[in-house]
Amino acid sequence: MIRVEDFLFATVLKFEFLLFTYKMGDKNMWQNKFLLGMSFLLVLGNSLCLDVSASEGFSGQFSSVMIGVDNDGKLTGYYENHTGWDNRYNAPKYSCLFYIYGTRRGDMYHISTWYPGDSEYIEGSLKFIGDRNNTMIRLKLDDEHGGCWNVAPLLKEGDGVEYNLTKRGNWHSIRIVSADKAFFYSSPNSRNKRKAYVIKNDVLRVLKTQARWVKAEFGKYRRITRGWIKSSDLFADEPVRTR
Repeated sequence: MIRVEDFLFATVLKFEFLLFTYKMGDKNMWQNKFLLGMSFLLVLGNSLCLDVSASEGFSGQFSSVMIGVDNDGKLTGYYENHTGWDNRYNAPKYSCLFYIYGTRRGDMYHISTWYPGDSEYIEGSLKFIGDRNNTMIRLKLDDEHGGCWNVAPLLKEGDGVEYNLTKRGNWHSIRIVSADKAFFYSSPNSRNKRKAYVIKNDVLRVLKTQARWVKAEFGKYRRITRGWIKSSDLFADEPVRTR
């Protein structure tokens, strides 16, 4: 993988050499080397664009997977998928749900997945692949969460499952509500409580973190609620390590 700093360093060296040959008076040599240098930079630049977008994570919705990546490279996410429909309860027959926490290791993320509130977790990997125009993630788990065998049985098989990017996000993390009711506030101050609230296990997209508060949004399309929520009303973004 070509790093940004390597590309910039190579660019500076190339143009310094071209400038030196020009000053020495060999203009024909300079023209030939200029053309060669530009070709070199185009090839290197294309490689850089592909590698950066393919390996560096970013926030977004990838089909059934919502991903948040903060400035420190920490990844959080939420997987939700369903199959079948139960008309008696007006709800899906089978559901596969789990929370994701990951840290960067090489060109992928080592992840832990669990259901918020549970102490058991399953490890795996998540990798961003593709290019700037066609990015996706590849999700692979070491085992199967309860309920997922009927919905996403291939998550633990082979290289896992690939999910296409459907929307880039401006959030930096994903958090789950732990309180029975978590109210929105117009500012990070307990005196500015609003009527709007979310309930336990609702999924939030976090836009900003400040002390004991997060600025988050909930919902989708035209029904999105934004505001400040107390961090104490949310599950931790890492699983409880019991082993």
